[in-house]
Amino acid sequence: MKTTEGINSCLMLAVNLNLPVDLGSLFDSEDVTELELDSHVTILYAKDKTIEKDELVKDIGLILDPERFAFLVDPEHEYSVFDMCELSVFENDDDFLVLKLKDSWYKTYCTMINKALTTKYDVSSDFSRYTPHITLAKLVKGSGKKYLGSEKIDLVLKDSLISFEDLLVSYGAEGEEDRKQYYLTHNSCIQRYFRLDNLRKAENELK
Repeated sequence: MKTTEGINSCLMLAVNLNLPVDLGSLFDSEDVTELELDSHVTILYAKDKTIEKDELVKDIGLILDPERFAFLVDPEHEYSVFDMCELSVFENDDDFLVLKLKDSWYKTYCTMINKALTTKYDVSSDFSRYTPHITLAKLVKGSGKKYLGSEKIDLVLKDSLISFEDLLVSYGAEGEEDRKQYYLTHNSCIQRYFRLDNLRKAENELK
């Protein structure tokens, strides 16, 4: 690991959030600051630290046995969104509409990895506890709560599926759009590349 001021490491569990409609259509345009099309669960965000991808692979292999590791990144397991998550809002300088992971093996494994790596690499956090979640959108402050009672979002998410695909790590500055990203596993990386490309094209067509 290297101390790299301004360059952060972000370990993520890539997610396939399979919605029957475009994500942007769920929100009023004046409320949306940014849609999160690259769905993922952040496992560890290490400020000012470059944790090499090979180190992370070894570390995770020590935290999870091979059977648990394989389960965590098996895209063949597909679930109803509300079986795995609950809709919530995180309020900060902006509002974030998120899907918080309910109690499950996925939540347990992500928490185990977060705790072990936080300790090993002396990672500090702005938050008092780790809450694994999938961000749907960054919204204008004060607008998030209305979507918790949205019948439209509820109906869409009830008809949506979720699967957990791969582990990946990115390196870059806070808020940087073109962060360097590397896959640690390769179960669905090609499918994910084309899926994200199609999602971004669809979003641009709606603008």
